Amino acid sequence: QKDKTPRANAQMHRKEDKYLARWEQMGK
Repeated sequence: QKDKTPRANAQMHRKEDKYLARWEQMGK
């Protein structure tokens, strides 16, 4: 793991949110 900058964290979380949202749509 490199540096944990707020910006990098935000990008990672955005990816996760997008993935989760897609998963929810598939499940429903």
